[in-house]
Amino acid sequence: MLSLTPLAKVPQGFTVDQVVTLPTNPMTSFLVLFTSEQGFNYAPPWEPRAGSEKDDAIVIIGGGTVVGKFGVQFARLAGIGRIIVVAGEDNAGELKDMGATHVISRHLSGEIIRQVHAITGPQGVKKVCDCRSMTFELATSLPAPSEPSTLLTVHPVDQPDVITKERPKCKAQFVEASSPGLAPAALAVCADVAEG
Repeated sequence: MLSLTPLAKVPQGFTVDQVVTLPTNPMTSFLVLFTSEQGFNYAPPWEPRAGSEKDDAIVIIGGGTVVGKFGVQFARLAGIGRIIVVAGEDNAGELKDMGATHVISRHLSGEIIRQVHAITGPQGVKKVCDCRSMTFELATSLPAPSEPSTLLTVHPVDQPDVITKERPKCKAQFVEASSPGLAPAALAVCADVAEG
């Protein structure tokens, strides 16, 4: 039987179950930004090709969410040139401090698409991460219909065909930290523990 030794103290007022969920948000953002099977496949900051995306643009819908905030910080570390965030106005200062180059108010409704396209050009949105929406009308309307694009969500995409019908060249995918994307790392850690 494998015995687990805590790596850190559980803060007062938290249960073990609550604490073990803390890595979920940064791992989800990490998968979105840096993995090839599920994510955008940006180079992590420790790779030599990091920073080669200075002309790229990413749109993060729900930038005020925890996953969104980690996404902004990881995008800055990756050297992405335009980090466009859709969030509440009360989060704008914090998000810019974290690395957002543009913050667009989520309360602008139909104006959001126009503002994003003013930054990227209508053909410029190729990577969208939706950290908030349960439906994907905004996220689906951002990429150009004729350009290959990727829409990653942290909520299940129940009807990906609706998205691909609107944007036939858009790959839509649900990303979560408990996904198979973590399996290789988890297996390596388990093997080290079992051998140790």
